[in-house]
Amino acid sequence: MVSCFRLTIGLSVLAVAAGATANPSYTVSVLSHGGFNNVTLKAVNSSGTVIGNAKDEHNNPIALLWRPGQAPVNLKDLGIDVHEAVDISDSGFILAKGPNPLGSSSIRWSQSTGSVELGMTSYNPIAVNNAGMVAGDLVPSLEQAKSYFWKESDGFQTIPHQGLPFTFARAINNHSQVLFAGHIQNGWQQSFLWSSSTGTQMITNPYGVGSNPIDINDNGYVTGNFDHSGGLHAAFVWSQTGGLISLGTAGGLGSGATAINNLNQVIGQSNTATLQRVSFLWTQQTGMMNLESLLDPSSAGWIIERTFALSDSGHIVGTGRLGNSYYSVLLTPTNIVPEPSSLLALAGGAALLVRRRRKKRSQ
Repeated sequence: MVSCFRLTIGLSVLAVAAGATANPSYTVSVLSHGGFNNVTLKAVNSSGTVIGNAKDEHNNPIALLWRPGQAPVNLKDLGIDVHEAVDISDSGFILAKGPNPLGSSSIRWSQSTGSVELGMTSYNPIAVNNAGMVAGDLVPSLEQAKSYFWKESDGFQTIPHQGLPFTFARAINNHSQVLFAGHIQNGWQQSFLWSSSTGTQMITNPYGVGSNPIDINDNGYVTGNFDHSGGLHAAFVWSQTGGLISLGTAGGLGSGATAINNLNQVIGQSNTATLQRVSFLWTQQTGMMNLESLLDPSSAGWIIERTFALSDSGHIVGTGRLGNSYYSVLLTPTNIVPEPSSLLALAGGAALLVRRRRKKRSQ
């Protein structure tokens, strides 16, 4: 894949220095719609269990769960009285929305705890971690939305927003760090990271004017999309040590990330030079790769149209096309390639060196 950023060259050099490793490989399996309509996929955990949403034959909203190799199950059939699935953790917590006389309520469920109602209808749940802690939004109105952190023993805590007019939570990791988006006074949206121990920190975008956070892993790496001052929109990875690193594009004018996992893999979509949209997997060692080039020979012929979620064991859920037919699909890795977290910090140093050399040449 070709990047429109020279910065990606630095990442490639580091990948060679770290030594070559085998690329991941995936098999594609179809997630049956089970007779339901308007199926959308939300999340996948490391056991390959998928949650999503659909409409039944009467057009009523339902929340679904897929176990590997099985037909979808309505969560109500499992005794979970919800109508919209939101997230699922590796430890088995399901975050969802349930019925309420005034609209809907936020519900966290697990086999051991059963259903726990988080709060009133104005609370919008976004993500749950392995300890059952939840990040979400209090949304009395879009102009007043504020992000929150919820812990069963303490209840809701509004995340300090440093005077931001409104904020929206995006993800929470297993160290209770919450990723959220906020609009600063100049009107541009920016990415922020909060924890009770470190407070709120803005993720600086050195390349442009705004950024849109998407996901955070347990290594503290954030992925999202930034607005370049030249009008380009591209995916990024950020860390405390490496700063914000552009992932470049597939040769076209833009890219967008959708998730990151604890292997420091990023998935998303990008445009090619011919304006074709492709789904990608990015790793620190290989850069951006077309997902279709990583499919096992048994899954030849599949076109991966979109990706929605990524597990820490490498499962990917999305939309695939085979011939002229479209399906909800689960991509299961046939091999896992762990990556050293130090590479991103080194990449940050390489990026700084590139910028310094450019400055020197211009003087």
